[in-house]
Amino acid sequence: MNNNTPNPSSSGAELEAGTITRLFRLGLSGPRRPVDALIDRLGAPDSEAWLGRAMERAPRVGELELTGAMLRGADADTLSRIKNTGKMLLADAGTEDQRLTGLAIYFFAVASALAHHDTVICSRTRDELHPVLLDLAAVCPDPWAGLCTNAAANASGER
Repeated sequence: MNNNTPNPSSSGAELEAGTITRLFRLGLSGPRRPVDALIDRLGAPDSEAWLGRAMERAPRVGELELTGAMLRGADADTLSRIKNTGKMLLADAGTEDQRLTGLAIYFFAVASALAHHDTVICSRTRDELHPVLLDLAAVCPDPWAGLCTNAAANASGER
């Protein structure tokens, strides 16, 4: 090293590559949101199979088949009940899989209400929902990706 080249260890602050990457991601994206764990799971190679199993095991809302009700766009009151089922599953989750299933049900019900009825059925604003729905659309398998894309368009007023 010449006199003009700083010695990386001279500051006493040596960072591992993983720490640097984590700090860089935090600086770019801000703190992790609860939905980010679901986005990570849906970005996994087996996401389509996992999501299918998760929806099959999900608690029923009366006689409703949740997947069909959300994809087809059941009425807003029914979607609100489905969203609340997701919230209850999330709150009572004993495993990470149950927690992620609750998050999926919650956000897919919210997306369905926005996509099919242009209605917000949660306490989040359209501006808050828009980036979440875009993030979900980017990783969800079809037909969920289309649902989230349409919902994001309604959340932003782009339709």
